[in-house]
Amino acid sequence: MIIVEIFTYIFVEIIFQGIILGIIKLFKRLYNFLFPKKKKDEFMPYREKEKPSRF
Repeated sequence: MIIVEIFTYIFVEIIFQGIILGIIKLFKRLYNFLFPKKKKDEFMPYREKEKPSRF
């Protein structure tokens, strides 16, 4: 049973990371397509603003 739990954990982790990376890539493509001029400003917003709110 322990081996099955380890395999299911690894499988879920791989799927979860793949989904998250795919969503992040999709959002980056959409953002760069919608706002191509603001790419450098919004790529690292926590440096421009006073205090990091989410980071």
